[in-house]
Amino acid sequence: MAPAVRSGRRASGRPRAAHRGGPVGGDHGPRTRRRTLRRCHQPRPRTGGHGPAAPHGGRHHGEREAAPPRTQGRTPAVLARRRAAAARGAAAVIIDAHVHAGEYYRHYTARFAEQMTATTDLAPEDLTAPEAKLLAEMDAAGVDRVFLLAFDVRRVEGFSVPNEFVADLCARHPDRLTGFASVDAGTPGAAERLREAVTDLGLRGLKTAPCYLRMSPADRRWYDVYETAAELDIPVLIHTGYTPSRNAAPRFFSPLLVEQVAKDFPGLKVILAHLGTPWTGPCVELLARHPDLYADLSIFGSYQPPAVVARALAHARDRGVLDRLLWGTDFPFASMTGSVARTAELARDPGPWPDGSDPLSPREYEDLMGGTAARLLAPTAPHAAPVPPPHR
Repeated sequence: MAPAVRSGRRASGRPRAAHRGGPVGGDHGPRTRRRTLRRCHQPRPRTGGHGPAAPHGGRHHGEREAAPPRTQGRTPAVLARRRAAAARGAAAVIIDAHVHAGEYYRHYTARFAEQMTATTDLAPEDLTAPEAKLLAEMDAAGVDRVFLLAFDVRRVEGFSVPNEFVADLCARHPDRLTGFASVDAGTPGAAERLREAVTDLGLRGLKTAPCYLRMSPADRRWYDVYETAAELDIPVLIHTGYTPSRNAAPRFFSPLLVEQVAKDFPGLKVILAHLGTPWTGPCVELLARHPDLYADLSIFGSYQPPAVVARALAHARDRGVLDRLLWGTDFPFASMTGSVARTAELARDPGPWPDGSDPLSPREYEDLMGGTAARLLAPTAPHAAPVPPPHR
């Protein structure tokens, strides 16, 4: 989770405040012996089950609206988008690899929302993604699927977006939403909570927020969690880069802290959020050194000027890692519709690209917009039919 990046201009054209991120580096934690991980091939039973209706933010206690109906196949808007995409040779599948579940005040505190939106065009109340709003945004943008993220920062920030809440939404819309669990390695039992989220709730990835928890991603307390993720064969999305949260620790912002994790857990699929903004160049070089590292473009791709985004993509192409970048938005911090349009221009317009670099080819665009994300999820068939918790 991150707001608009702190340099350049906003999508609306108004200048934003200067970046005040922390220095590169931080505590890597003690070096450990290289581990050989044994993957645990779990059975792959069918998913199913209808969850209870999810309430929207801003209502009185106890009030609930009927949830949107569980989707059965593609909606008319998405089917129309796919037909149009096929006709013009665009990406056949669009997957937003970074979308936050959760609602203002119901999950996010007012203080946290104010900090996270202070230098954006958003009001604190906009830090919310109720079910109907999320699905409508996906349909408007022609997005087929999203990685929907839980967010466990209760130990430091006093709130969480629970794994059960995300699993509930995904159970109602299994063809649109892929859930990522979140755990805090600073609390006992984190690895077991991850295992339960995958095997009992049917979630298919892990989202971590080390800097929000005042920890390095290479802190040894994460290692049981990483080993469990490797055994379950799920990808791990790690927040990297700047955040305006005042409780976050700037010395843990740098994506270079993930290098020790890549060395100690070869084979573990790790996604670096936000392309490590503002350390995008070092992030690309990190991917070039470690073949199981990926990165998403959330926030960076939506708010930086097209020429800045094109330069980063050209760097990734030159280093042979463009096929390990994933399109994402960080919705509700950024619009899916706006980001789709901005990225499509990078496949058509040579203007923003550095000299000697061409726009995205059809294959590169298709991989960026969803092909790579789909391949990353391919081994992670659901381990159990999710059973949403009952309302109380």
